[in-house]
Amino acid sequence: MLSMHLRLADLQEPKWRPEGGRWTSGASWIESANVSTLVMEINDDQSPRVRVRVKECKQEEADFVELTMEPGQAGLATGVFGAAPLYLAEDAGALHASCDLTLLRPHLRADRLVPRAVARTLTRQHRYTARTWPISLLSCT
Repeated sequence: MLSMHLRLADLQEPKWRPEGGRWTSGASWIESANVSTLVMEINDDQSPRVRVRVKECKQEEADFVELTMEPGQAGLATGVFGAAPLYLAEDAGALHASCDLTLLRPHLRADRLVPRAVARTLTRQHRYTARTWPISLLSCT
């Protein structure tokens, strides 16, 4: 649903603008997956707080990913039940996110993998809890 490269330094004085299918601010960028059933909404009425919401084009409760950014912090919400697919990785002071895990490969390190989460994925015993990939595949230190 969403891919991004977000540096906290770029949130101190955000100046988000559309550029080539992405929204950019400094070295940070956010883009919606190129799928016609998704819509990306940017709300910066409460600047410097910016809210980005990518959701399915449905009338009823649609799945979504919402990113709220303020100076020095960012928050993510992944759907009504927290189950919208979004994988995260931190690298060199930047947060990388994507609904496609393969796009995060350059930012993953084998020494930060959580063996239990990897084993569950490889054996197709997925769990939708706090022990799912987006949260526990990487140990954040």
